[in-house]
Amino acid sequence: MTTSSSRPRSQPWKVGLALLSLLLSLLLWVNGLLDSLQRPSVGNALSQRQLELAILAAPQLPDNLRTALVGTAPERQLLDELNRQATGTSEAGVPETGAKLLERGLLEGSLGHRDAARTLFLKLQQAGPAPDQSVLVEKLLASEALPQEQAQTLSFPWPANRCYASGPAGN
Repeated sequence: MTTSSSRPRSQPWKVGLALLSLLLSLLLWVNGLLDSLQRPSVGNALSQRQLELAILAAPQLPDNLRTALVGTAPERQLLDELNRQATGTSEAGVPETGAKLLERGLLEGSLGHRDAARTLFLKLQQAGPAPDQSVLVEKLLASEALPQEQAQTLSFPWPANRCYASGPAGN
């Protein structure tokens, strides 16, 4: 007994057209993805976040794996990346944000570069920090510890970031 299928057979040109459409869609999607990853804002943010995560992970890694996984000086690498970004924005005629100045200053201070940190904090003070960060900038410039109640009220532009917890004076 032979049974005939109730479904009509697809014509070969329709299958070929569907595969060609799928291939073109895939190529356009990959091209768009690559273009978006090559934009400076995306590339910088991804690179910076990776370096911040390396700093956070470094203390938890065994000594024999630390260099292989996060490098010899992830703090220095992050500072170099932030300085590179700052150079790029200044060359483009865009002023550096207060959050970036504060971040660079805190990192400089945590690396022991007090003069460089102070220069960045002065630049931030001249630019006018966010209202909730003005007390922080004043205390950093005076190398004083913040009173506990003021320290708790400050909001940082990187809420979960603990890379700069010690501050420039090691407080």
